Amino acid sequence: MRIQILDLGINNVKSVVAAFSGIPDVNVFVNERRRDCKRSQLTVLPGVGKFGTAAQVLEESGFGDYLNEIAAAGDCLLGICLGMHLLGDGSAESPGFSGLGLIPGECLQLPTQLSEKLPNIGWAGTKNHKQEVEFNSLAAEKDFYFVHSYFFKELNSKDVLCKSYYGEFEFTSGVLNENVAGFQFHPEKSSKIGEKLFSEIVNWSNA
Repeated sequence: MRIQILDLGINNVKSVVAAFSGIPDVNVFVNERRRDCKRSQLTVLPGVGKFGTAAQVLEESGFGDYLNEIAAAGDCLLGICLGMHLLGDGSAESPGFSGLGLIPGECLQLPTQLSEKLPNIGWAGTKNHKQEVEFNSLAAEKDFYFVHSYFFKELNSKDVLCKSYYGEFEFTSGVLNENVAGFQFHPEKSSKIGEKLFSEIVNWSNA
């Protein structure tokens, strides 16, 4: 199975590469340029940083058009953290910049919680909302690692894969629309439960 990871030059992809490379029968490729991309069962868009900067890189590099093309062709696409935000339409963090528009919604800043700090950094569990999707790790009583100040506000509840809590505020921590998925947390930094989720993602994209 071929997995390609897009390097926007503003994120650290090493941990994502290492996580996927540990799965049997998987070949992982990192692409920094549009012309190096090839059809793959799974394309991964990781991200840490500001929405506007990443959106501009997607447009200028041609990665944005490419991701829309492969999603339309039925290839699986996974966004992680900022990569998940980029799947939507835009973000309050960077007005005037557009996302990929693959999953309708926008990103908003997490509301103030007296018991919590911002950014939201730490471990939290997930509530699995799509039992028909075999991401069983999302229903396990285990926590994933989060680092974020913004959350994805979906337009359609059917796109919600799982939810989590920041203090008393419930937010969407996973989205899924056919062959496009995104997670707010970092599976690659989430120990054994993250490894299990990556294996499930491989099975999903290779089905």
